[in-house]
Amino acid sequence: MLVEKLKSLVRPDTTYTYECNVCGEVWETENVRVNAECPECGGPPTVPGETPGGT
Repeated sequence: MLVEKLKSLVRPDTTYTYECNVCGEVWETENVRVNAECPECGGPPTVPGETPGGT
């Protein structure tokens, strides 16, 4: 029980949503990845606050 409490403090169960700049695919993951790739086409994800297509 103490171990689970410590894990939740260090890394809470959070999911992150990415959207592909190329094909528009949206996917979720529990891992924060700076170099995330779209599972469909391998394209880069949209940066938070940026619209798809890089504009």
